[in-house]
Amino acid sequence: MPVRALVRSADDAARLSFTPAEIVVADLLKGVPEGTVRGVSAVLYLAATSVPADSPRDPAGEFARGLPALNGVLAALAREGGGRIVFPSSGGSVYGERAEPAGETAPTAPRSAYALGKLLGEQTIAFWNRTAGVGFDVLRLTNVYGSPTPRARPQGVIDVFLDDALAGRTSRVWGPLAVERDFLFVDDAAEAVVRAALTARSSDGVYNVGFDETHALSEVLALVAEVTGGDHRWIAEGGHDAGVNRSAVDAAAFRRDFGWRPQTGLGDGVRETWRRKLAMKERSARPTSPSLQVTSPWTE
Repeated sequence: MPVRALVRSADDAARLSFTPAEIVVADLLKGVPEGTVRGVSAVLYLAATSVPADSPRDPAGEFARGLPALNGVLAALAREGGGRIVFPSSGGSVYGERAEPAGETAPTAPRSAYALGKLLGEQTIAFWNRTAGVGFDVLRLTNVYGSPTPRARPQGVIDVFLDDALAGRTSRVWGPLAVERDFLFVDDAAEAVVRAALTARSSDGVYNVGFDETHALSEVLALVAEVTGGDHRWIAEGGHDAGVNRSAVDAAAFRRDFGWRPQTGLGDGVRETWRRKLAMKERSARPTSPSLQVTSPWTE
């Protein structure tokens, strides 16, 4: 299926890991160029202006930058599209503290501006669905990891810890080691997003997408130490809000409706992520210098 990619700059286009049929260069904060979504069957909305670690410092930015860009795309779909939008939301933060896995109908209780911004994005999509018939699939993804490239900003405890180990940095860990999260390998997350985009549907939905398993931060640190041969250094740092103690979702509905099942457990995923990062470093051969990086322990 041909892909039309929208990127913010020509440099971004050059960094794409695939060759799209068309490329549109535009800044969504300045508007959506006419024809951008015309004739598309699905829009994968992957634009973002923040990461969870940013939201305590700039909560207003979640709304001032994120929502206008999303609203512009939805308005364009209503005006000239006809396709649906696939919107990656957050399964790790919108429900708040959970003793049991949350289903999609569970009450939402965001404790961060990042989570609130995701929920407001979902509500903006629901508004355009009610008023203009824009179709949607909202995917509440849990903590996705597995990026081979170093994170420009700290997002995702596993990726950041491995980046730190590779660069000789010491990670600062926020919060108690007993906190638990559901971690989803990037290949499984990508497969879920693609299935949502390519599956012909007459209905709309909000879905949890996760591994349906939680792991403590202490387990993550042990796995990172194992795969790096003990090269990961970290220190615990208090005084930061690490969010909820346990975040868990029930992804049975997405598995049922899309025939999807995650393939990579946490141990194999951490090992594969480390292998990819080593291969990327070997290819790029960029110099690094040891430093102390402030790292939030949780993506969500």
